[in-house]
Amino acid sequence: MTAAEAKKQIGTRLYWVERSNRYIFERSGVLTSMHRGQLEFDESYDYHPPKHYSGLTVVPHGDQK
Repeated sequence: MTAAEAKKQIGTRLYWVERSNRYIFERSGVLTSMHRGQLEFDESYDYHPPKHYSGLTVVPHGDQK
């Protein structure tokens, strides 16, 4: 998802996959704002570019077909 596409989703719950050498978790959060092309989710207080969120989508990954 690009920054422009994500901007249209402000106020929507988005889902992404967080990966490490030891785990894979599906995360979600409500997109609260954007600043200079970076996304902020509720309760994170950090801004990251869309590429930081692997597989960013509006549908939970378990529900995708």
